[in-house]
Amino acid sequence: MHKILKKFLNENRENKELYYKAVIMKNKEALQELEERFNNYIFRIYLFSYISKSIKFTSYKIKIQRKKIKDKEKMTLNIIDEDYQEERINTIEDTSIDFLEPIKNPNGTIDFNAVVQNKKILKEINKLTNRQKEILYDCIILDLDEKTVANNLKISIQSVNKTKNAAIKNIKRAIGA
Repeated sequence: MHKILKKFLNENRENKELYYKAVIMKNKEALQELEERFNNYIFRIYLFSYISKSIKFTSYKIKIQRKKIKDKEKMTLNIIDEDYQEERINTIEDTSIDFLEPIKNPNGTIDFNAVVQNKKILKEINKLTNRQKEILYDCIILDLDEKTVANNLKISIQSVNKTKNAAIKNIKRAIGA
């Protein structure tokens, strides 16, 4: 039996009963009713398929139109953003200023006074070696991963990890954490 016919018969119990009356009992009225219901069922399938495909292709056309408009549109930042009612040019990040630069002194040493407020921690950081300070600065302040720090300092990742952990351990031990 065809898949569509099986689905039609399983749709409700009346369809099975009509099929039984029309095919097995050879009832012509039941056969006409069955044909009418089956045609309605097929029509619903085609209609659903048509609507589904129409929505799909229309959305695809809209997507292409929007892409064409976006490609043709003049890219200007001095327009009012609909969401924030502010010119877009005002929302561009200014990367010319590096806020972390003042933390490093011109001679290359790191000044944690601008970052750390706790005097106890600052005192213990100042007791660390320059290498430990540099690794702490890169890993914690700059939020670089250990691999990047190791590449920058031309040492192994394991060495960076051990130095960082030793520095943190010394600070924790000194402040009683």
